[in-house]
Amino acid sequence: MADYSGTADLSGAVATFYGKSFIERLLPQVKMMDYVIKTPLPEGSGTIVYWPRMTTPSTTVSASKINYSAGREPITPGNIISTAVSATIEKYGNAVALQDVLQLTAISSTITEVNNNMADQAAQVLDKRIIEEAYGTSSAALYYGAHFSAYAYNTVGATEFAGTYSAFQNYMDAASHKMTAATIRGAVKKLKGRDVLPQADGFYTLVCHSDTAMTLQADSAWREAYQYTDAENLRKGIAGTYAGAKIQIDNNIKSSAMGSGGNTLYFSLLLGHGSLGVTELTGTKSYYVAGGASKYDPIDEFVTVGWKAVMVPAVLNLSAGLVVITGDA
Repeated sequence: MADYSGTADLSGAVATFYGKSFIERLLPQVKMMDYVIKTPLPEGSGTIVYWPRMTTPSTTVSASKINYSAGREPITPGNIISTAVSATIEKYGNAVALQDVLQLTAISSTITEVNNNMADQAAQVLDKRIIEEAYGTSSAALYYGAHFSAYAYNTVGATEFAGTYSAFQNYMDAASHKMTAATIRGAVKKLKGRDVLPQADGFYTLVCHSDTAMTLQADSAWREAYQYTDAENLRKGIAGTYAGAKIQIDNNIKSSAMGSGGNTLYFSLLLGHGSLGVTELTGTKSYYVAGGASKYDPIDEFVTVGWKAVMVPAVLNLSAGLVVITGDA
């Protein structure tokens, strides 16, 4: 009979446990994964990933009319133009070393907490990377020249603005550009006017900071939509839906003191179907190394917990998203 008393026999099971718990903790926190087109990582075919972007055939009525009179030739098939959007996959990761006083080859509550902490960190990094792609830059301060065009609504003058980010810098302020029900209606109207389809759940998705969501809930038009039919959501502070948009709170949405008088501006994302793509997170893994003396650690003092992810986001359709800029501080 095999001897299972040695702790080395547990190493494989322990690593599997930590890997599974890492993924279970990670995936629900990468909120942007729910609102993008996902594609598998390339296997054995290089480092480039592709998403298909279809061009819709003509919707002109006369172009689709079939003449059934005698002697007419059969309809001639047209073409659907498929444009491949490509991106080079990227790699992200981190690791920490723990002193040997924590080292256990059996499952340890301390190392489990460290593993969970690493999953939280990984989720933040990956979620932010997807959001950055929508802005078109990884800069922490400036979001000019973004992939998606910008939109703002002046609640005082009841006027809309749409264009480049730089057009908003000089006059955006918290008093007249708060997130309101009218802002959402105007932004959704922009996407509908472009014939952008909603997400699979039937709604466009407004990804916004919690400050923006709280400002929205203070708007009288928003409250009137909920106070009689769903007052419990107002009491709980749940963002809800409005004018065909579902509100998703994600505090990785960027903000910056670029408004008039130094007011803080928030850069929410209104996303329709096919606006963004990202590779599946199947290439994301955690690693638990039980230790062992090495040149780096000659007296075997440390164990290592780490993670690695291979992924890349990409904008698939410039018309299917908006950056909704508001002053909600």
